Amino acid sequence: EGVFGKTDGQGQVGVTIDLNGPGDYTFPFQTASGGTAKYVYKVTVPAPGTADAALVATTGTIAGAVTDASTGAGVVGRWVVALGPTGTVAGAVTGPGGAYTLTGLGPSTYRVIAADPDGAYAARSWPDVAWPGSGGPVAVDAGATVTADLALVPG
Repeated sequence: EGVFGKTDGQGQVGVTIDLNGPGDYTFPFQTASGGTAKYVYKVTVPAPGTADAALVATTGTIAGAVTDASTGAGVVGRWVVALGPTGTVAGAVTGPGGAYTLTGLGPSTYRVIAADPDGAYAARSWPDVAWPGSGGPVAVDAGATVTADLALVPG
């Protein structure tokens, strides 16, 4: 209880926990924002012993920026969605500088679309083609972050 670790640049974390002898132990993992991760790691410790609970990433991320095509300035408050083989998988609203992040994506290919709820810009699909259109898929691998920037044009 109360054991914290922070991931390094490769997504690895190391913590030492004093256990009450041999047995089975279950450790839920929690995200930095306070959410509980999707997996629980069970460790069986023999007497005496050490267990290595290495986690393997199961999801990836798409991140990027949505900008105004004519000025290059980031566009705040626009919708970005990832469409996977089964439909919409993740969505975000652009923040400062037009930045967005779509997390928790299973390994697959996705179409990334940016849309303007105010209608000032036309919807675009990565890599910068009008939506609906023939935008290319973004391939996501477990443990990886893929960049998909989009430049919006007035609608």
